[in-house]
Amino acid sequence: MLMRINYSLVLIVIVSTIISGCYTLGTVEIEVIKPAKIVIPAQVSSLVIVNNSLLYPIGEFKNEIQKGLFKLDTTSTQLLVAQVNNILNESPRFDTCILMNDIYFRNSGNLLQPIDWDYVQSICKSHKADALLSLEAFGIVDTIQKYSYYDGFGYTLYKSLELNVNSMWRIYQASERKIVEKRIHRDTLFFDQISSKNGYQNAIKQQRAINYLANEIALSGAVKIADRIAPYWQPVMRDFYIYESEEMRAAAKFAYSDDWKKAALIWKGITKNKNARLAAAACHNMALVCEVEGRLDLSQKWLEESIKNYSTYITVQYLKDIKYRISETDKLNKQFGVE
Repeated sequence: MLMRINYSLVLIVIVSTIISGCYTLGTVEIEVIKPAKIVIPAQVSSLVIVNNSLLYPIGEFKNEIQKGLFKLDTTSTQLLVAQVNNILNESPRFDTCILMNDIYFRNSGNLLQPIDWDYVQSICKSHKADALLSLEAFGIVDTIQKYSYYDGFGYTLYKSLELNVNSMWRIYQASERKIVEKRIHRDTLFFDQISSKNGYQNAIKQQRAINYLANEIALSGAVKIADRIAPYWQPVMRDFYIYESEEMRAAAKFAYSDDWKKAALIWKGITKNKNARLAAAACHNMALVCEVEGRLDLSQKWLEESIKNYSTYITVQYLKDIKYRISETDKLNKQFGVE
């Protein structure tokens, strides 16, 4: 069963490019749904997210650098789980995702161990969630990388701070007492503003620098982590034909104003035009309407009809894109629990 999902026009970009004597292209940006990397059990419709990754600080910090490193880890993990929560709440896969603001510090002996199942069920019950997503471990390895490039006269050496960020995540399904996935995520970030170890150590003594680094770490990692778990919206650019005719220009205005039904009424009437190129352009545009409405099979048929009338590179490439989206349908159906 093919899921019918409505796609929203999020931004209109009016770009007109003359491609031949009578053809003009319009471009719009739409959002399409992309499948996640894994399949979460269909009965899991809500998540609670917890930061369970940090060790208790042992006594007093030896110096400001050690204190800064601890602050960086703490700030990064809090921002990371918050960003993951925000992104998952935007996904159509889950009804709700709830962030627990508490930090659960661990002893070194149980740092990588899973959470006790009674505690998992208690958390899920209190938040009315089906599963628990836990950030289980987090660590940053810093190095100063040396690079050289040839500028036409000679080689220039420069240095950059590299942060290798490692995090471990578990998804606990409370009702089944089952770990759906254990995943180690690795991310690498470069900061050209910092070119020495001393520069990095001085930076993490300042809360402003810590906040900046932590925010970059969270922004970089959260999207990859969330998109692995849940289907997500992705903006794509789509071209359609305007053609130098009064009717086609009128339909284009409706498309630019997100009134696809009125645009389709005009385009459909032109699909049987005796002018093969004009009919092909209208068929191509009808395929876009169908994609916006989530009817991918019908979109494919309109594109094939367009190519029969008059084949262009733009339409052939669009057909490839639609076929690829159709190939993702089975995976999306499983992720949404559709048989």
